[in-house]
Amino acid sequence: MSIPFASIAAQLTGLTVVSFPRTLTKLSALMTDGGDTSTSVLAAILASDPLLGAVVLGRANALSPLSTASLGTAVKVLGLGSVQQLVQSAQPIPEGNRAAMSACWQQAHACAMLCRILGRRVAEISEFDEATWHSLGLIHDLGGIAARLYFPNE
Repeated sequence: MSIPFASIAAQLTGLTVVSFPRTLTKLSALMTDGGDTSTSVLAAILASDPLLGAVVLGRANALSPLSTASLGTAVKVLGLGSVQQLVQSAQPIPEGNRAAMSACWQQAHACAMLCRILGRRVAEISEFDEATWHSLGLIHDLGGIAARLYFPNE
């Protein structure tokens, strides 16, 4: 099965990046502490945020000739400086949208965990690893998230 990450990436790079303030604060603190920032730690935090994770994957796939759905690989492709710029440019989710976005994030997490479990079960016949299955579940409903962000009263 082939996933057209390059064409999806082209659409994702134009999204306005928003996240929950807690996530932005955590990522900013992690990347500005001056210590060594582990790509696996960054990837784990990004894996908790469907929109931020999708934008990182989209930008990495737009830059790389190889497709990836692994947030760890995407962070390596972009480099810590680019991820830090992305986080710094991200805006907090508007207060009025937070309840709806929280429901979207919860649903995305549930789907991501189910996909990860599915990935374990089909590991012998699948070309994807667990992290890829998780990412695919996490970002599966970006359209719904974008619709709630851009049309909150509809």
